[in-house]
Amino acid sequence: MQTDGHATPLAQRDTDTTFSTVFVAPPGSSITGPGEFAGTRLALGSADSAHAAILPLHYLAQAGIPPTELSIRRHAER
Repeated sequence: MQTDGHATPLAQRDTDTTFSTVFVAPPGSSITGPGEFAGTRLALGSADSAHAAILPLHYLAQAGIPPTELSIRRHAER
């Protein structure tokens, strides 16, 4: 994200290969896919965690939803 797509990653830590990003919406909501999150509130984990914040925002941007179209709430364990 910092290079605006001008760099290609060459490696990934083997410990990261089993993680996944899951988007959850309330039952009965009209959200059926990532493209429908625009204008909604999105709760994320720590801002510096790839699994808790960076990747979800990346996937939403790929679906056409930039962070500016979301009300983002960050949560971090203490």
